[in-house]
Amino acid sequence: RTKRWFELKKVWLPVLIPGLLFLLVFFGLKPVVEWRTREALRLFEPGYRVTFEGASLQPTRLNYALTGLKVVKPSAGGDALPWISIDRMEMRVVWRELRKLHLVAAMDIERPRLNLIAANDEAGQQLETGIPDFSAKLLHALPLTVDRLQVRDAEVKFTDRSNPDFPTVRFHAIDGTVENLSTRAALTRGQ
Repeated sequence: RTKRWFELKKVWLPVLIPGLLFLLVFFGLKPVVEWRTREALRLFEPGYRVTFEGASLQPTRLNYALTGLKVVKPSAGGDALPWISIDRMEMRVVWRELRKLHLVAAMDIERPRLNLIAANDEAGQQLETGIPDFSAKLLHALPLTVDRLQVRDAEVKFTDRSNPDFPTVRFHAIDGTVENLSTRAALTRGQ
């Protein structure tokens, strides 16, 4: 009986241990990914409130997905008109560059909404007059190079609250792709 148990362990343990480790990593990473996402999105603070529905990392596909992102300025548009609203953003590693040891990503953004509000007072505007330089903070939050950006079904809405006679301007159903954001020459130098 013990010999049979030993034979079963010899066959099943090499299969079960990697499977259990995979499940532990796959489901155990979600709280860590959501915590790290919250920390990275603090670059918008203190003037904006940032919320999201979920963040996940799929190690088998080497991608990161963020759903239900909202960046709200409470004194301007509030929850009704968030400054930025994105239904889904997915970022994936470009395999062909990873083979060359370059960390390069492609980004897909679905249904982003951008609400721009102009007002007489600074508290009522979506953006401050002196827009801060987010580039260093963004580089710290996103330590990789984005080579391709695809946007699907975007909407940009402009509201001028300083002039009640000015109509609200809205551009919708915007699709676009920008490729080669990081040049091949820069990638070969490791930048």
